[in-house]
Amino acid sequence: MNICEKELLLGIQQKSKFRLYNFMDCVALIDRGNFRKHQEDSILVSERLGNTLMLVADGMGGLEDGAFASRMAAIDAYYWFQNLEIHDFNFIEQIKEKYESFIEKLDIKIRNSCDGGTTMLLAIEVENSVLCFNIGDSRAYI
Repeated sequence: MNICEKELLLGIQQKSKFRLYNFMDCVALIDRGNFRKHQEDSILVSERLGNTLMLVADGMGGLEDGAFASRMAAIDAYYWFQNLEIHDFNFIEQIKEKYESFIEKLDIKIRNSCDGGTTMLLAIEVENSVLCFNIGDSRAYI
C-alpha cells in the first residue's frame, strides 16, 4: 500500500491543507486553497497487476457533506480497482462495463449516506492506453 492510499483510507487527506504525493511516474497534489475551512477533495494513485489508477474526487462545496462524498467515492474506487481481475485489464469493454456498474452502486450509496455530492475523474493506465471516466465537471487534459 502506498502513502496516498494509506492517507486516503485513514482520512488524513481530509485534514491536510496541502499534500504532494510521488508514486511511480505520477505526481498527485491536493490543495485546500484559501477559501474553504476544510479539505473537500480526495485523490488516489493506485497500482494493480501493472496497471495504474489515478483519481480526483472534488467534493461539491455548496453541499453539506462534499468532503465525505469525495472520500467515499475515492475509497470505493480503490476497492473496486483492487478487486479487478487480471483478465479484466485485457478487455477495455469489460472495464467499461464494470465501471458503469460500480458508478451506479456508488451513486445510490452516496445519495443514501450523506447530504452531499462529488465530481470525479478516474483514469486507468492499461498498457499503452489511458481510459478516462468522469462524473460531473471533473475532466482530464492531454
